Amino acid sequence: MVRMELAARTVSSSDVALTSALADIGCGDGRIVVMAVEEFGARKAVGIEIDRHLVATATQKAHASPLSDRISILLDDCRRVSYADATVVCVYMGVTGNAEMRALLASLPEHVRIVSHSYTFDGWTPAASSTGTHQVPTADGASESYESEFAVYLYHGQGVARC
Repeated sequence: MVRMELAARTVSSSDVALTSALADIGCGDGRIVVMAVEEFGARKAVGIEIDRHLVATATQKAHASPLSDRISILLDDCRRVSYADATVVCVYMGVTGNAEMRALLASLPEHVRIVSHSYTFDGWTPAASSTGTHQVPTADGASESYESEFAVYLYHGQGVARC
């Protein structure tokens, strides 16, 4: 589960602004799409997720937002979704998922900012990267949380293919 510190770093790394349309691939519980709209002013945010339970949770979060009209959650395969309107694409899919999405993301216009949490794209050089730590609760919830490191990598659309 993405923690708030990590979610904030992910969104802020991409310079989300009022003109931004953010797509979050593997949106999980929806916290990044909600944060992009509520705290960073994105004009639109779309979360894409294949897990029905996470889509239900993300949809509840989106509906609870005072800016819910700017947030959409899709139950879909991210390889079948159009990213034509996106100016920012957030990815949290692991090594295999990033490899599967590489060609699609490389075809996006150069102005599109691609932000990957924790996993790089083989053969691409990030335009910027950021690291940090966040508290992670234990699985049983009863034990003390522990500190975990994370990294966020920023890439640019078609520019990544030439890096």
